[in-house]
Amino acid sequence: MAKNLEAQDRLRGDRQLLPTAINEFLRYDSPTQALARTVVQDVELHGQQLKAGDPVALVWSLGNRDEDVFPDADQCVLDRKPNRHIAFGYGIHYCIGAELGRLEISVVLDELLTSTERFELDGEVVRTVWPSNGVSSLPLRIAPS
Repeated sequence: MAKNLEAQDRLRGDRQLLPTAINEFLRYDSPTQALARTVVQDVELHGQQLKAGDPVALVWSLGNRDEDVFPDADQCVLDRKPNRHIAFGYGIHYCIGAELGRLEISVVLDELLTSTERFELDGEVVRTVWPSNGVSSLPLRIAPS
């Protein structure tokens, strides 16, 4: 939202959209990129030989850009429904802290939208990547309300 002032204005004017938008932010910029695993027995997968002991990665974030599931997958659509993203994993690999993560995002965004007229990037975003997608530096210019 710090890059897209129209989206920021839309959420500022319609807070009911916040839960849907948060799910879209999670889909679009997933916090979990991948899970590392080790092959336990020799196997062929889609014509590729994998040997026991080989490292492999299950790249969750790619599923969130599947055009068959998410039309315009490379666009951040605030009111995307349905949004069956796998940003927090799936099934037995679903993140136990997913709801806390959503709550934290909601509190921060609600406070930013309430207490500012506008906020935007003011420098380079420094990210951590693989297997987690985090931010270690997020310089913002904030116009208080």
